[in-house]
Amino acid sequence: MKSELKLTQRERINMLLRKQSIRRIEEVTLNGKVTSKEELVALSADWAEKEVVLFKKVLSQGGSCKIKQDTLRVNKEEVQRPISDKTS
Repeated sequence: MKSELKLTQRERINMLLRKQSIRRIEEVTLNGKVTSKEELVALSADWAEKEVVLFKKVLSQGGSCKIKQDTLRVNKEEVQRPISDKTS
């Protein structure tokens, strides 16, 4: 018997994509066209939980994925970390 998990309203809200989730990225393209955070948030409202999780992983790592009929590509910013000067 397979148990089915039902998300509470609070858990569902936490799974949604928010503008704060989309940061440290150079650009996100939707079917080859640059898109905005607002458009991504609106699109994600119709995504299943698994699709939101997948896109959040792509946001954190960069790359591309296909959700429903849309191809999304994330270009990450290169983080510039200072080289520490260690002298003995």
